Amino acid sequence: LPKALALLLAIPAPVAAAVEATGIRGITGRHAADVMPREIPTGWSKEMLEHHFFPNASVALEALEETVRNWNGAAEGRLGVWVNIEGKEPCSLELHVGARALVDASGRSGVLTRQDRDRPGFRTTALTAHFAPGEREGTLIESFPDGWVWSAPVVGGRRDVTVMLDAADAGRGEERFREAVREVDLGGFVTGDLLTPVRAADVTPYQLRSTATAEGCPLVAAGDAASALDPLSGLGTMKAMDSGLTAAIVLRTALARPRDAEIALAFHAAKERGLALEAEERLGGFYAEETRFAGRAFWRRRSRKPARATPPARLPDDGRLRPDPGARAETQGVLQGDWIVPAEVLTRPGRFRAAHKVAGVALADLFRTASALSGVRRTLEAFPAPEPAVRAALAWLVAEGFLIPAAPGAARAD
Repeated sequence: LPKALALLLAIPAPVAAAVEATGIRGITGRHAADVMPREIPTGWSKEMLEHHFFPNASVALEALEETVRNWNGAAEGRLGVWVNIEGKEPCSLELHVGARALVDASGRSGVLTRQDRDRPGFRTTALTAHFAPGEREGTLIESFPDGWVWSAPVVGGRRDVTVMLDAADAGRGEERFREAVREVDLGGFVTGDLLTPVRAADVTPYQLRSTATAEGCPLVAAGDAASALDPLSGLGTMKAMDSGLTAAIVLRTALARPRDAEIALAFHAAKERGLALEAEERLGGFYAEETRFAGRAFWRRRSRKPARATPPARLPDDGRLRPDPGARAETQGVLQGDWIVPAEVLTRPGRFRAAHKVAGVALADLFRTASALSGVRRTLEAFPAPEPAVRAALAWLVAEGFLIPAAPGAARAD
């Protein structure tokens, strides 16, 4: 039934009928491949194969075009159509050449992008297996000298237990897994012995040197193909969803507005890399908080003592402001609705991402005004926006170090 349902949903007519009858908005699609696998997957019918695989690239591309022509905008404009080729292996070079853009959403395998990854100076392996659950509920995270353990209930009435180790320490598989489980207190969370074999996976964090290119056919990496966070972050699923949504908007911009393709692709690359670097810095501090095992290799390699935190500067009632010497305004892509558009943003050393607006106020314009007028009160009076919004944006510029308040006792602005 699931395979039959998936095939049904891949055909536009039933989806269009459902959208028409219910009044909802919807997306249907069509994908194509032209290289039949040597071994047919179990359960695939003749009809499914004929639906997925075409005799050559020309027929495949014609089918995709026909789907868009016949169904995009149906149901009084409430039905949209997305089309794509199936991926690297089941598609010929000719079919790839026919694509207007490529998206690598293949996860950690990174079929198009894995050679372009920046990795840290360590490798992490996850060893995972299922147990019968005990009487205690909830999620468990516990550290031990050579790694940490995560455990949570999963579908099917089982409990997953995953052990994070240095890759070099995980070579003994099940034996090492059992040793680690004995080192942490799982009492009450699991019962009995393993219900599944122990599986291993590389979960080392990384980011791409470039997640998009505007040379020839645009290539965008999304999800784990673009960057992967350390499992300790707990943000992998949210980051992957955000990455996919951003990639869709970036590709829409690049294809429909070619003049903005370069800034759109650069926006996605900067956002992916910024998220990964922010997570790396934050998690380094998390690892450093486990002081019991600070001398052990696993924790030492991942720990990063954060710089001494200083309270953010506060916006004075009045007084002088001066610009940070490294701050500058430049044109980059920003998200506006369903498009990436060019806009002035602020950047400065030490920030992973550019800043555009706060409280609806364009920060680059406010930065220039404050830098020229120097005084807080004069800036609030001169900037053409409601004072509460200007004050909030000005306070943000001070807190983030773009504007620096004069030292106490310094001369006030005229």
